[in-house]
Amino acid sequence: GSARFEKNSADVSAARRALKRASHSAHSVFPFARYLFSAGTPFAQLASEAVATQLNDASLATPSAVETRVMVVDDDAVMREFLRTFLAQRGYRAVPLSSPEEDVARYQAERPAAVILDMAFPGPMDGLDALAALKKIDRDVPVIVLSGQGNTATVVQAMKLGAADFVSKPFEQGDLEVPLTHALERRRLRQERALRRLPAGEQ
Repeated sequence: GSARFEKNSADVSAARRALKRASHSAHSVFPFARYLFSAGTPFAQLASEAVATQLNDASLATPSAVETRVMVVDDDAVMREFLRTFLAQRGYRAVPLSSPEEDVARYQAERPAAVILDMAFPGPMDGLDALAALKKIDRDVPVIVLSGQGNTATVVQAMKLGAADFVSKPFEQGDLEVPLTHALERRRLRQERALRRLPAGEQ
C-alpha cells in the first residue's frame, strides 16, 4: 500500500512539474490537461488547477459584469473548465453544458446574456442546429461560435444564422474577450433602446 502511494505521489509531482513547464502556452497546457482529466483522480484535480493557473494573470472582473450569465456549450471538459474560469475572472457567471440538446432545453429557463457555442458535437444535434434553435427562441441572443481552423463553410453558415461572432480554436484569451465584450455591449444598448420606446407606464 505504501509503495503504491509513494509511486502515485511521485507521478502526481512529475505531472505537476510538466504542467508548470507547459503553462507558458495555453496551446500546450490544454492537451496535457485533457490527458490528465482522462487519467482520473488525483490527476483530474491537478488538471483543473492547471487550467485555473493558466488564467491567473488575466483577472479582469468589472462591476458591470457581475451576475451576467454566459452559457458555455462544449463537449470538451477541459475547454468548459477553461471558459468557466475565464468568465469568472471577468465577473461573469458561467452556465457550463456539454451538449447542444441540453443548451436548447435549458436556454428558456436560464435566459443567459450570451452563449459561447462550439460547433462540433458527436450527437445528432450539432452547433449549427443549436444556433438555429436558439435564434428561434430569442433572435437577439448573442452567440459566439467556436470552430476549428479550416471550417470556413461552418463559420459562414453560422454567421448567416445570426451568430454574433466566431473564434477559431486554438485561441488566445483576447481573441474571445473582445468579441464577447462587444456582443454583450450591443445587447445592452438594444435593450436600453427598446426600454426607451416603451410608454412610461410599461417601463
